[in-house]
Amino acid sequence: MCFSSLKQLWPGKEIFLMRMIPLLFIVVGAIMAYSGIRDISRAKSSAIWPAANGKIVSSSVKVHHTTSFNLKRNAITFYAKILYAFSVDGKFFTGDCVSFGDYSSNKPSHAYRLVNQYPEGKEVRVYYMPDNPKVCVLEPDIQTQAYIVPGLGLSFFVLGSLVANFVRKVMRKQE
Repeated sequence: MCFSSLKQLWPGKEIFLMRMIPLLFIVVGAIMAYSGIRDISRAKSSAIWPAANGKIVSSSVKVHHTTSFNLKRNAITFYAKILYAFSVDGKFFTGDCVSFGDYSSNKPSHAYRLVNQYPEGKEVRVYYMPDNPKVCVLEPDIQTQAYIVPGLGLSFFVLGSLVANFVRKVMRKQE
């Protein structure tokens, strides 16, 4: 199907896409920024959270395969899947967060470093949020990688806002 026949089937397509794509960037960016800023706040406060003795239950490198929409490229990412258990006031909890902002990568070295650092059976200190021990971490305080998600989120938000403003101006000129 050629572009001109698509225009005939859906005449308002350009306007819809010109408004929806920037809106999608704005919404996704806002969600990422909020989530990342929340994690940065938690990371900073985790430096003074109470700690409990825990144990690594399982530790392995996981591989995630993603195929692009045009099926021409297969992306592989590696991440450390580390599960630990601990108790607070006689209640049993599990966690899998090593540090806030931890990431997967197309290179396995980071994941293998974490798995070697936290092998199955190792005794560890688990830092947990006093009000909610389900929010826990092995490496408290802020890590550099915690700034990646909010940075990307803010970039998406700003880009979407700029494009939306540009589209608005173009559409006004056309009217």
